[in-house]
Amino acid sequence: MKAGWMTLPLAFVAALAFLFVVGTSGAGSDGDSDGDGVQDNMDNCSAVSNATQLDSDRDGYGNHCDADLTNDGIVGGPDYSELLLTFGKSSGDSGYNGAADCNGDEVIGGPDYSCLLVAFGSAPGPSGRACANSAGDLCPAANPL
Repeated sequence: MKAGWMTLPLAFVAALAFLFVVGTSGAGSDGDSDGDGVQDNMDNCSAVSNATQLDSDRDGYGNHCDADLTNDGIVGGPDYSELLLTFGKSSGDSGYNGAADCNGDEVIGGPDYSCLLVAFGSAPGPSGRACANSAGDLCPAANPL
């Protein structure tokens, strides 16, 4: 046999492997990387499953991945201060800040504090929404399923 006899089979296997990885990765604008039923290019929190697409401050980043309560582009001390002001409050209470409700249960508590700690020092997101911003410009409401 010639030295190059395996070139064709190896190329075929490599091509199949590439198609499998690309075809199952959720890549592209029509993918759903987090499996929440919302396409990545419309998902306001594309790395964390959030089928409701809750975005209380309408900045284009879903509450599940937006602990940037001051909308200054980074999760830090000022956001922690904002969380403390609303901690323990429920929807309808005076001083309740829905943007601090990371898990969407309408109560600001331990899970929301944990969300802030995990995100501390980082930017909100990622979001697939083109309107996502920290400048205070409002995104139109998302259209979940």
